[in-house]
Amino acid sequence: FLRTLVVALTLFSALVSSSALGAEEPSKSILFIATSNVPTGKFRLLNEIAAPLGLKVEVRYVDKLPADTDAGLFTPYAAVFIDSYLQDYVKGRLSKALPGLKLPWVWLYRAQASFVQFPEETAKRLLTHYSQGGRKNFEAFFKVLQAHLQHRHFAGIPAPIIYPTQGIYHPLANGEIFSSVDSFKNWRVRQGQSVSARGSVVAILIHQQYL
Repeated sequence: FLRTLVVALTLFSALVSSSALGAEEPSKSILFIATSNVPTGKFRLLNEIAAPLGLKVEVRYVDKLPADTDAGLFTPYAAVFIDSYLQDYVKGRLSKALPGLKLPWVWLYRAQASFVQFPEETAKRLLTHYSQGGRKNFEAFFKVLQAHLQHRHFAGIPAPIIYPTQGIYHPLANGEIFSSVDSFKNWRVRQGQSVSARGSVVAILIHQQYL
């Protein structure tokens, strides 16, 4: 009897341990709503940045959604972010869905931002990180979001990096943005690089979010 009891207790303990291992908190899925002017590659990068935090990024382009799309669009997600300045267009396309959006959400358009079910401080912090762009800002964006979903304050997360409205970026400059050609040339000199006008330098015009 004692041997049977020991075996039963061992099996029970193994089952409990197995259940505990399988009871890890599932990853949170985050929905981004975008218009066609936003490249899909941006969201692949965002998903890569979010994954180590247990967050999964998914994107839906409004122009590819059926006209009768309702609030069921938002059901599987923990939060929603709208990445578009075409507010009237998005509202028209999602006229049956947006009234039923009960999740925390932010419209990520700095000129006319809006948010629901986020504390104002958190929403503004998310908006600033996202609108400034760059990998470090996006990393902080998801850390702030993770803190909110875990009912924590975002204290301790690096403040947003504020970039100039225009400048010169070089991938080897450790995130520094040069405000003038002269400051960029001075940096190149410090790196032991040529500043000759005939040097093989190619400039690419990009938006700051893609730094």
